[in-house]
Amino acid sequence: AAGVTPVPLEAAGEREMPYEQNPTGSSEREVTRLAPGDEMPHFRVTTVAGQPFRYSDVWQRKNLVLIVLPGDDPEAGRRLPDWTGAAARTSGDDTVWVITPDEVSGVGRPGLVVADKWGEVQFAQSAPTAAGLARGDELAEWLEFVRYQCPECQGEAK
Repeated sequence: AAGVTPVPLEAAGEREMPYEQNPTGSSEREVTRLAPGDEMPHFRVTTVAGQPFRYSDVWQRKNLVLIVLPGDDPEAGRRLPDWTGAAARTSGDDTVWVITPDEVSGVGRPGLVVADKWGEVQFAQSAPTAAGLARGDELAEWLEFVRYQCPECQGEAK
């Protein structure tokens, strides 16, 4: 993104996700994508509103909805009102929504992740364009699940 200076994760004391060989067998390498059950890596980004965000500031305190969008995807701009509306309805003391054009290790671009406050990924998705990503109401349902799941048995608490 223009005007954004990436902070190397190693310099920030944060870890990068490992790489895996491209399944096509070519010499190109790609980042391993996060999946449910994975630990969310610590990261730093600038939100679409221009605010800096560090995951370590909310880790173990808030659930996370992270949406990573490429700047050159026109569908991303059309989807923003849906996501920001869902964020306004579901953000609170226990949840933070982060929408960013910056790359995040392990997350597609475009891509999204819902993680619980302990950093365990509950839902992860990437798509060729933002049009293929979950809608705001779908992400709100994932948050509802995360908020009410039993940490011991992974089932929903009543």
